Amino acid sequence: MALGKGIMDAYWKLEIVEAYCATMCVARQMGTPSQVQQSQMEEIFQIKEALGIHDRRIHDPLAARCDVPAPTPQLGMHPGAAAAGPAMPVDLVDEITKAVLERLKK
Repeated sequence: MALGKGIMDAYWKLEIVEAYCATMCVARQMGTPSQVQQSQMEEIFQIKEALGIHDRRIHDPLAARCDVPAPTPQLGMHPGAAAAGPAMPVDLVDEITKAVLERLKK
């Protein structure tokens, strides 16, 4: 389920989450995923800007932060995740959920 300003906005938000999940599944199959560094994000933003691809994070330093901890096996895992496949840390799931809900309030 996804919420948005309209059906297409909700659809694209859901597509982004689905792409993230697929990326994490492939990354975990290849080994332990590593977090993108701030310098790498800046390089990605430069490429997007040069290609004319709009991304609000380019001009919003708070949205482009890379200081959220990357998922690691040492963190507490989401209940029931073992049966569902690769586990997500409980703290990370909670943090993402809170951030999404806060953004939706704006």
